[in-house]
Amino acid sequence: MLRHARRRNYVRRGAVDPKKFFKTVNVTKEVSGLSREIEPQLEDMFATIRRKQEPEIKIGPHCSDPYTCPLTEKCWGFLPPDSVFNLYYGGKKCWRLLQEGVVNLKDIS
Repeated sequence: MLRHARRRNYVRRGAVDPKKFFKTVNVTKEVSGLSREIEPQLEDMFATIRRKQEPEIKIGPHCSDPYTCPLTEKCWGFLPPDSVFNLYYGGKKCWRLLQEGVVNLKDIS
């Protein structure tokens, strides 16, 4: 079993050399490939941004995957304080209940 030494008594002496903490790696190929995947989607993204009204999209797991949407508070505002999303380990069941029209915990049969 490996144990990591505790660093409680560490004291920095002298200047910090960032080059000792980081490694330079060329990721040009990987990034280039990814940018080619995104490029065709850019016009649709800009068209959405230019709209005066936000798109009407139902809430879903996409609201936090891969990042939390900044409009979550607005879009999820229709949910009561005791919504099905307060279920402990609700996961997919919460989404199924919402699809069935059940939004309140007290309405779960």
